[in-house]
Amino acid sequence: MSGVGAAVTQIEDDQGRRLYTSDRVHRSRGDLETSPSHRLPGVAPWPWPGGLAGDLPGELFFLERPPGSSPLHVSVRGDEYHLVHLSSGHLTELTAWHATANAKDQVRLEGSADDDQSVTVSSSAPRRRFDIHHLRHDAPGAWRSVRVRNALVTNDRLRVHASVAFDAVEISGTTARRDVDVELRRYNGAKVVTRKLAQQRVPARRALRMAPADWERLSRSKIEQVLA
Repeated sequence: MSGVGAAVTQIEDDQGRRLYTSDRVHRSRGDLETSPSHRLPGVAPWPWPGGLAGDLPGELFFLERPPGSSPLHVSVRGDEYHLVHLSSGHLTELTAWHATANAKDQVRLEGSADDDQSVTVSSSAPRRRFDIHHLRHDAPGAWRSVRVRNALVTNDRLRVHASVAFDAVEISGTTARRDVDVELRRYNGAKVVTRKLAQQRVPARRALRMAPADWERLSRSKIEQVLA
């Protein structure tokens, strides 16, 4: 994660196993959870290089978790930041735009390199905006991606889900209706093709499923949309 003025305050799984002993800005390695019954396996922070969390240009965490592991819940406090989750053949990015310094965001990361990928985000800020990006390696030197831009997020969560084949993306929330900008991109090893879809409406309690009929001809392909 990068962003001066923001810090990861907790990483945990669905079973409540956690990286830190508390949900706050951490100043020393003594904050790491060491109890065998509470410690989160397969997650470790890069050692602090002498600075204080929240004052550094970024934080780095190593993940070694097998397929089928419980989703990770990441708590972030602060202003603008950029969160990146890398796995074999897949990239997930989340960019949080301006909010108050005390804003707290909850980010849920699901899936593995061999599975569907999804990110879910909610925020304590009254009007926090996010960009969410999934990119999947497609073939040697080629990839597909979907980016949801300018999404308004509050305590009503937003979820962006990409299938393992990356043939479709689903965008959903809970009680709030929202409009988002969607950008589909395809790189075939020679050129990048971009398809922009402005102001796509995501109804409350429904999922908007979007899929190009033909990724190979993305610029002219029909975009199939279904409400689930």
